[in-house]
Amino acid sequence: MDEYLIKPDILPIITFEKEWIKENPTKTAEDLFPSTFHYLPQNVLKNRTFYEFILVDTDSAEISHTSDKEGTIIYSKIKILHIMTPQEWNRPLHSTKTFSRQFTPQYYSYFDYMEAWNNVLYLIPEKHSWFIWFKKKNSYRHQNEWNTKI
Repeated sequence: MDEYLIKPDILPIITFEKEWIKENPTKTAEDLFPSTFHYLPQNVLKNRTFYEFILVDTDSAEISHTSDKEGTIIYSKIKILHIMTPQEWNRPLHSTKTFSRQFTPQYYSYFDYMEAWNNVLYLIPEKHSWFIWFKKKNSYRHQNEWNTKI
């Protein structure tokens, strides 16, 4: 059995009053996060599907889900094809692009693209698993360039 490791730093998600603290952390999360969100949305239209579509529409990932008889997603697969750099955005990072198909909201920025990599994997974390793989021969040249500048 692996040894349990305690993280030295706490990652703050949200600050809330003592009255909000409940014995059951799941109940606390239900009170804090909108239904089907496992992160704090800045826009409720920018849900998991929105972020998944960004990754698929930019040819950054292929994503598929497998559901049970009731339609609940039980596991998913993501194939990481490419990670777009700021240079590849070809415009100011705050400017938006339009999805290739109709979607609401219809526009996304590079900042949404970055958030997609954070938020797309938050899918029922206590009951869901991901199979993740990378496309062979992905170039991580830019990552090495960034590391040398630090």
